[in-house]
Amino acid sequence: TGLACSLLGIKDEADINLHWAKGALFENMIIADIMKNYFNRAELSSLFFWRDNTGNELDCIIEEALGIKCLEIKSSTTLHPDFFKGLNYYKDLSNADEKNLYLIYGGDKNLRRKEANVISWKNTVDLM
Repeated sequence: TGLACSLLGIKDEADINLHWAKGALFENMIIADIMKNYFNRAELSSLFFWRDNTGNELDCIIEEALGIKCLEIKSSTTLHPDFFKGLNYYKDLSNADEKNLYLIYGGDKNLRRKEANVISWKNTVDLM
């Protein structure tokens, strides 16, 4: 993520907050962090992106022995109901367990919402 920022000419926080690629860079940072957590525990990671032919998508699906964890990643520091659309769609489609639905966001607090577990970007290790 740091290399991508450098190549895009992003030099500080003010630059990234106004940059068109902020969301994609944030998603990349979170997924890379999750992969590093698996690597540091000497475990293989089974991370997937999911999208159907009508454009519904999830940013990351983590396949584990006891099931899957579904992740939506948003760089916003505040929550909006639209952030849960992809998770709700996938849950209805696959009967995924609500306790395995996660929204990772740019805020500071972990929360439990009826739609999903909301995890601060600082606490991605809580997914493990």
